[in-house]
Amino acid sequence: MLDIREEQLSVNVNDKVEEGIIDIFKAGNTVQLPVIDDNMHVIGIVDIYDVIANMGKPIEDIMIGDVEVAGKDKGVFSFKNYRQDILPIVDADKKLKGFVNKNISKVYLPNREYMRV
Repeated sequence: MLDIREEQLSVNVNDKVEEGIIDIFKAGNTVQLPVIDDNMHVIGIVDIYDVIANMGKPIEDIMIGDVEVAGKDKGVFSFKNYRQDILPIVDADKKLKGFVNKNISKVYLPNREYMRV
């Protein structure tokens, strides 16, 4: 069954790893989150295991860069990196709109209107 959650779940690249970030993972019941810049562009993903092991460090230092994203102008859903368990969904301006997990059983969107990306 597909679990659609209407939440904005992401981490800003300028953040430091702290307890509050773990709450975002818990809210989404996910092990990875998209990493965004100040303009909402996806620049990587971060894994909860790396977060737990690196408290106090900058997100930029522990994130996984060079990740595949999906969107209207993208073709096949694929994962570029064996460590990538989520696929961020972006709009035409490359801004984060949500993400799906690897087996596409969970979809995270700020609201249902983004299902039309």
